[in-house]
Amino acid sequence: MARGLKFFGTRTGGITETTKDVPDAELFASDDRAGLTDAIARWNEQGHPQPAGAAALMRRRLHPEVFARKHLEIYRELLSANAHENSPA
Repeated sequence: MARGLKFFGTRTGGITETTKDVPDAELFASDDRAGLTDAIARWNEQGHPQPAGAAALMRRRLHPEVFARKHLEIYRELLSANAHENSPA
């Protein structure tokens, strides 16, 4: 998805969270081979279009910088809380 490719996958685990609100991502029950096959065939018949906006959305969600910023935010919170706990009353 981060490369602008359509996603076909199972509705299991973290896949549902990762694909939430992603344009054109298609999820299926793990045993729904017919549904998956039909979806791939439809996509292929349509000329295998790329999902609009999926790559940008994935970058906003999953780029390493996003995770690094979140970690810094958490570390700063911990340091701030620790500083307040250790300050003289």
